[in-house]
Amino acid sequence: MVVAGLFAGNHGTMKTVSGQTGEYLSMFWEIVDEMMNSVLFLLIGLEVLSIHQSRTYLIAGIVAVGCVLAGRTVSVAIPLGVIGLRIRFPKGTTRLLIWGGLRGAISLALALLLPHGPQRELIVTVTYVVVVFSVLTQGTTFGWLLRKLTSPPEPTITAP
Repeated sequence: MVVAGLFAGNHGTMKTVSGQTGEYLSMFWEIVDEMMNSVLFLLIGLEVLSIHQSRTYLIAGIVAVGCVLAGRTVSVAIPLGVIGLRIRFPKGTTRLLIWGGLRGAISLALALLLPHGPQRELIVTVTYVVVVFSVLTQGTTFGWLLRKLTSPPEPTITAP
């Protein structure tokens, strides 16, 4: 059902809507997406304020950030290493894919859907720490890393 919806939304729109209308439609859905993300993060912030925060939970969140980055490294480096035997990737591809694995609103929404119980606060706090690290650190430094790893070669001057 999801695949059919995606297919109809992508291919059906191109055939039934004019170019300018398609652009307006795309901009409309981008705005709706941004508004929904803003509301979701606002609600998540309010929920996190109501959770009892402890130093132990924050330490667990920091450890989880390291575990998530290590897991992302393994899950990206191994397949790229195997595929890299047949296909040559540009320099820095692995690092960009590892650092670009952002976590966000869906992770927090899923954690908040857990029923109230003894471990819910821990899971929500750890998830929140990982998402905040991802958005603030990975999100803000990705452009810099991309420019650093994909910088054009310096021009060489040749004598006439």
